[in-house]
Amino acid sequence: MSEIKGYISSPAAFRPHAERLGVGELVFLAGLLMVLYAVTIDAVVVALGAIGNDLQVAANQGQLLITAMIAGMAVGQIFYGPVSDNIGRKPALYLALSIFAIGSIISMFASNFAIMIVGRVLQGLGAGGARTITIALIRDQYQGAAMARIVSFMDALSVVMSILGTIAAQTALIVATWRAVFGGLLIVDLVAFGWLVIRQPETHLPARRTRFSIGLMASAAWAALSCRTAMGYTVALSLALGGWMGYLNSARQIFQDIYAVGPWFPFYFAVGGVSFATFAVLNARLVRTIPVKTLCYGGILTIGIVSAALSASSAWLGTPPLQVFLLYVFVLFSCLGLTFSNLISLAMEPLGQIAGVASGVISSISWLSGALLGMIIGQYFDGSLVPVTLGLTIVCALTLAVLRVVPAYSAPLD
Repeated sequence: MSEIKGYISSPAAFRPHAERLGVGELVFLAGLLMVLYAVTIDAVVVALGAIGNDLQVAANQGQLLITAMIAGMAVGQIFYGPVSDNIGRKPALYLALSIFAIGSIISMFASNFAIMIVGRVLQGLGAGGARTITIALIRDQYQGAAMARIVSFMDALSVVMSILGTIAAQTALIVATWRAVFGGLLIVDLVAFGWLVIRQPETHLPARRTRFSIGLMASAAWAALSCRTAMGYTVALSLALGGWMGYLNSARQIFQDIYAVGPWFPFYFAVGGVSFATFAVLNARLVRTIPVKTLCYGGILTIGIVSAALSASSAWLGTPPLQVFLLYVFVLFSCLGLTFSNLISLAMEPLGQIAGVASGVISSISWLSGALLGMIIGQYFDGSLVPVTLGLTIVCALTLAVLRVVPAYSAPLD
């Protein structure tokens, strides 16, 4: 116990006194670092058909490119937390972005599917590290509602960047080949790397760094896992992510097979991203006056109610018009914009000194669990809206139950 004494402590006690970027520039830089994982998924989804045709792999086998990236990302989120706690945020980010660049180059020049898988795993390792360390970098400087505001703006910006990245990927397929998609990802990575080098001060000062060792890493991870408040919100975040991923897994089939929107799919799909970004920005204002947990309750409850209503109507009356489903997507992603960043903030609040390890533990658990739950929901797609909406209804009920029993964080553990 002596090794981890003080790991969970008053967040303000560990706020570094280094110079920091203005909020606006920090949001743009952090958004660029965070968007790597989203664009690396969305852009490649657009290019899966072209990649499969060129490398002569079946459609289902091509989906492994997404799985490989997510697996690499989950591992990266565990690894980079303690590394950044030990060597600082900037050096760890340099490492993550370098690995992402190597993965992008390997993927861009891959001559067969096996090499492509290797490149995608490396991209995941890099993108996962960038995401985890960026959250820790924000936590070094802000806490509670202030952190929730920053993360909300950052999420909104990253969603907009992701939408633009998807459109750019489609354009690349028209004017070039799928290899240009990975060239674009490499450019984004290099821009983020240069910006980080030139402008971002180190936020985890040497006096507050922890010695890297397996024992201390395990102790810090156990401190995070033992914190009921942090893990309670992590479970809630996992469930929310699972519902979101369930929708994402089925979105192409819903829009293309049920509603037959054809080439307009990316624009209909973007309704969710725009809604999320808009309400993530609104959330940054709301957390000033409304308790963060209350916003989470409201967002999840609303999703559960509208999902239950649409599931019942779809089962009894058949598929609703496209306009009704788009309204549902708007409500779904608007409420998620009021939920994700707040759940991350609540989970991280008690874990100030071990923000790097804690961010890795929370991200790995939530993403792996969410991916599994989302896969289960997606596998039940049967040509109707019922599996997705019913799955979201169940997920929301479970999330609300978890939120009711999570203990409040009020004082440090000594």
